Amino acid sequence: MINVAKTAGFCYGVKRAVDDVYKEIENGKKIATLGPLIHNRQVIEDLASKGVYAYDSIEDIPSDHTVVIRAHGVPRAVYDKMNGREYIDLTCPFVAKIHKIVSKHHKEGYQIIIVGDKNHPEVIGINGWCDNKAVIINDVKSEIDGNLASKDICIVAQTTINRDFFGEIVQNVKKTCKSTLVFDTICSATTARQKEAVELARESDFMVVIGGRESSNTLKLYEICSRFCETILTESKTELDKRRILRHNRIGVTAGASTPADIIK
Repeated sequence: MINVAKTAGFCYGVKRAVDDVYKEIENGKKIATLGPLIHNRQVIEDLASKGVYAYDSIEDIPSDHTVVIRAHGVPRAVYDKMNGREYIDLTCPFVAKIHKIVSKHHKEGYQIIIVGDKNHPEVIGINGWCDNKAVIINDVKSEIDGNLASKDICIVAQTTINRDFFGEIVQNVKKTCKSTLVFDTICSATTARQKEAVELARESDFMVVIGGRESSNTLKLYEICSRFCETILTESKTELDKRRILRHNRIGVTAGASTPADIIK
């Protein structure tokens, strides 16, 4: 028996970004993405076959191309560097909301704390809306600097982190810092996908998690499912060991937010 999670696959922000880029391609527009559009190798390769490439900086993008800002969002400084260039902003609305929260409270004198991976493009983008002065925490064992105790704290979360993990870190911060303002900015789709992954893994003998190995939310799904049953992470069907899978009776399948429906099928 194979059960596929209802929430598996593209979230709203990723679907919107991918759909809009393909529309621009169909319209014959010259576009280039600032960083890989999504964390999915097959989609990136398909875009490259259509002449849409990812660049690390605006300066590297040909001047006759329209710049595409991906769903992860970018620091405020990136917009300042546009210098009149045409661009398409596909920042996920959930991420854009965090930018506004961080910018507002930083200006009001709050110390921003971001719970997330400092190397993830979304977190780098968020930090860029508070002059890159955020404290970034990604470990429940991290000691909270005593210097923060006297400051007004504003806490936000990377949209794709585990909710329980976020809650633990918030409690740790509150033990040291008396004045804390907490914004639970975890995406609702992430929460639903993680909750369903728990339920599905508990009912399964074996879980297949589909998605890019660079995808934060996919890795979180893998970690969650691994707590309850044997689990594998795969990017494509060619990686599957069918003999290993078919030894099990109840197989669950879920996928990250950057995984296209045809790959899941």
